[in-house]
Amino acid sequence: MKHSFKNLVTVILLMTVISCTKEPLKSPAAVSTQTQDNATQKTAGHYIGERFGGGVIFYLSKDHLRGLIADTVDLPPAPWWYGPDITTGATGQAIGTGPSNTRKIILAQGTTGIYAFYAALECANSTRSGYTDWFLPSMGELNRLYKQKKVVGGFENNCYWSSSDYSFTIALYQNFYDGNQNISFKVITNSVRAVRAF
Repeated sequence: MKHSFKNLVTVILLMTVISCTKEPLKSPAAVSTQTQDNATQKTAGHYIGERFGGGVIFYLSKDHLRGLIADTVDLPPAPWWYGPDITTGATGQAIGTGPSNTRKIILAQGTTGIYAFYAALECANSTRSGYTDWFLPSMGELNRLYKQKKVVGGFENNCYWSSSDYSFTIALYQNFYDGNQNISFKVITNSVRAVRAF
């Protein structure tokens, strides 16, 4: 009996030593640094729905450091374009093509005269929340915005223009009532929501 008790004590002591030496001991300084690193990782990224950069974040890159921000209100409803029928070359539909689409539309359609009221120009001219880099979202960007419409808020159950051109007379839009994506004549007045990138 004594022998077996002695063995049991030895086993318990060995287990205690093994369990206590699994991780190397850390000095208080090392522990403090690790805590700071963890805190930095938690606060460095952004999140969907965060109020940031003049609006609400609705799309993020994988590292959560870059993304897209939607304004919190619509701009006045506007046509895509109601001047002479032209193509603008603003055919990008992917996320990230909204800024270049907007520039191409404005370059093709101008900024002065009787036709200088259209969706892309209204976005580019916006100074909401002190920012001047707003643009009309591409179809892909607009679709992401539709998916986060409850998070961003303030949308009408209307059709919203994208910056994606389709032909001389037609451009792409998304219906924020049912998510339907379709084409419409550029002269039609639809809702407009400006976005910006960070």
